[in-house]
Amino acid sequence: QLLTRRGLLEQANWTEPQPAVLTLVGLDAFRAINDNVGYGTGDRLLQAVSERLRARLPAPVLMARLGGDEFALLHLAGGESSTQAQIAKAVLALFSTPFSAGADEVMVHASVGVVGGHLRGDDLPEWLRNASIALGEAKRRGLNQCVVFEPSMAEQSKERARLATELRQALEKDQFLVHYQPVIELATGRVSGAEALLRWHSPTRGMVPPGVFIPVAEESDLILALGDWVLRRATRDIAEQLPRLPEGFDLHVNVSARQLIQSDFPAALQQVLATSGLPPQHLTLELTESVLIEGDAVTGQRLARIRALGVKIAIDDFGTGYSSLAYLSRLPFDCVKVDQSFVRNLLDSPQNAAIVTAVLNMSQGFGVTVVAEGVETQAAAQRLREMGCASAQGYWFGRPALLQEMDLSVRSLDGDGKGSPPTPPTPSSAPSTQA
Repeated sequence: QLLTRRGLLEQANWTEPQPAVLTLVGLDAFRAINDNVGYGTGDRLLQAVSERLRARLPAPVLMARLGGDEFALLHLAGGESSTQAQIAKAVLALFSTPFSAGADEVMVHASVGVVGGHLRGDDLPEWLRNASIALGEAKRRGLNQCVVFEPSMAEQSKERARLATELRQALEKDQFLVHYQPVIELATGRVSGAEALLRWHSPTRGMVPPGVFIPVAEESDLILALGDWVLRRATRDIAEQLPRLPEGFDLHVNVSARQLIQSDFPAALQQVLATSGLPPQHLTLELTESVLIEGDAVTGQRLARIRALGVKIAIDDFGTGYSSLAYLSRLPFDCVKVDQSFVRNLLDSPQNAAIVTAVLNMSQGFGVTVVAEGVETQAAAQRLREMGCASAQGYWFGRPALLQEMDLSVRSLDGDGKGSPPTPPTPSSAPSTQA
């Protein structure tokens, strides 16, 4: 029987501890499904998921829809770790094939949070909270992940909540900065552009690394406000300084999946350009591969509207996400940024060198440019130039800095040049993961 949350709590009316496993199932990227294929199809998908869960999971089980895209499954059976693993494996296996949502076949992934042990009925609310914490951790790890709750996760969850509150206050109090890391044209050594990177200077925490606060923002609507703030501030900064910047200077700004799925994003982008006065040909939006999970028609149409404005599209961290030549052939893009994990070991790893070579050959076939990220040595920069890579960025060429402090001089890849050996990154200059 499919219960509501209240119904599930009412059914859990036993007083003696029973061995049990509580599994919380959350659909991945369900908001994007609703946006791209419509709420009617989304509702039918939820029905199909609940029917498959009910029909194929081992009994006995109490099942509830907790709202949105989350389902709770309570197995009144052995609560030991082996049983938890078996149930979680069975749940994830149900998402290996598409679901029939009316006339549509929809492929959807799920994340799973698990709590097990001996359960009394009045302990179920706490179990639901703990399973929700584990589910949140599973979603942070990627698609089709399962996490078993551990007590330390509760404190981590409280810290993320505190951080989210401080982030909201930081937006209100204008505690953010934009730093710019130069992009270098390898053939000439000239600065061809820069990537805008969000920095947060907290009065209590100091400079907070983007890898700490960006994931918290992505779990809420804060990423929309932060993304909008960065886009407005960076386009304004570059528009004001464009006369002193090198000819053809290109501003790179990261855009999150949450921003892109907003149906009004292209119109909002057009308004940002009009307000800032930045000519659209000077702007490149960077999207991670996870934004392009399926390369569906709606995503393609939205990207086409953005490019129609004169704005360029780049795929960031290429090779680490959900690479698919199929979506690359369908979606409009202008640039590929090779992930730093391949570049940093370029000279010592034949496998990484082969991957970079393959990306360069593929990009040439598609007629797009390539930027290599994470260049930390002169030797790596020289090797990339020899391989035919167009541009690069990294600590060898310059750390992220305020726009007025960014070195705009021509770099030399030969001799001493302008490049400098990397030093350990500080929290204020650590690479941003998003926005």
